Amino acid sequence: SAQHSAMTPTAVSRLAPLLRGAAHRVAAPSRHGVACPPPRAWFRPPSRAASRAQTSGTRASLGGEFATSPWVVPTWDVRVLFDGECPLCVREVNFLRAKDNGRGRLDLVDIASPAYDPGVNRGIDFVTAMGTIHGIKKDGTVLTGVPVFDAAYSAVGLGWVYAFTKNETAAKVAGKIYDFWAARRLQVTGRPSLTQVLEARSRREAANGATACAAEAKTDAKKEKQETRKPGVASDDEFDAFLARNVTRQITVVDARNPDFFVEPDDERFGGQEGSAPIGDCGTEKRPNAINAPFDRATKSLPTESITKKTNGDLTSPIITHCGGGGRGLAAKIFLEGKGYTNVVNGGGPAVSALWEKFGEK
Repeated sequence: SAQHSAMTPTAVSRLAPLLRGAAHRVAAPSRHGVACPPPRAWFRPPSRAASRAQTSGTRASLGGEFATSPWVVPTWDVRVLFDGECPLCVREVNFLRAKDNGRGRLDLVDIASPAYDPGVNRGIDFVTAMGTIHGIKKDGTVLTGVPVFDAAYSAVGLGWVYAFTKNETAAKVAGKIYDFWAARRLQVTGRPSLTQVLEARSRREAANGATACAAEAKTDAKKEKQETRKPGVASDDEFDAFLARNVTRQITVVDARNPDFFVEPDDERFGGQEGSAPIGDCGTEKRPNAINAPFDRATKSLPTESITKKTNGDLTSPIITHCGGGGRGLAAKIFLEGKGYTNVVNGGGPAVSALWEKFGEK
């Protein structure tokens, strides 16, 4: 049919962000221009066989130097190896996870996780997986490039989105577009070359991770955590003054994060059930004074019914707004002040640990 022989507008609209998502994050240069790769449980430089496997398509079960433990037929239909440090990749994975809806047809594996193990993923090491997106079918067959998206979408009942790849010409065009971008992602995004990344990673492996680069990255991360604060987030002094003024009053905490992680993927970092500050804790004994009122970026508003009820309509009632790091916390503060509330402070959120320690359990 025409649907299976041409790129439909819907298919193209889904393909575009996926191709952009190929810009996997390999490493970031340090102050001294040294590539500091993200931590990984196991590393092996790409072999010639791995390099030849980078083109889009299908590969048989891996063997030889890629040999792994015997393949056991899984319950899922397709495993997708994705880069959890790539926001576009995470957004796409959240979309697929939502469409899977707990049916277990997809197994989504984060290659950036320190726990990632090539041994249970057909011998696909970190470097190979970063070269192009990989997938594994139920029978152990390894997929690369656009066919991974086709298999994943088919598994969740959306095979029509990539039906255009049934057409040989369309499939070749899509594959070439994806491969063109994947081969140039480091240069285009201003990252170090793959050679630099491998050299830095090899040094780190040889020193058991205790290289100057790793130490510097750890120090920089600690410094950033302490010093970086989004505009509009209260300073320590401002926040302490707010608490002092309202020491005898009940403070209402307005959590502006969205529990729909497909809409706001970044909220899952702290706000998921495995996060340090689950959104689901609002209104429970863990956070009895907290209300979840998701800020809507489109309308620049948040629901106020529960806030009005909690404050008994008192516009002088003390309120702390927050999200993950304070961006929507500020937007929520501005919105509430526009509604007449006069005693509101933006506490940032769990990413601002100095403030979160003072109200995170309220």
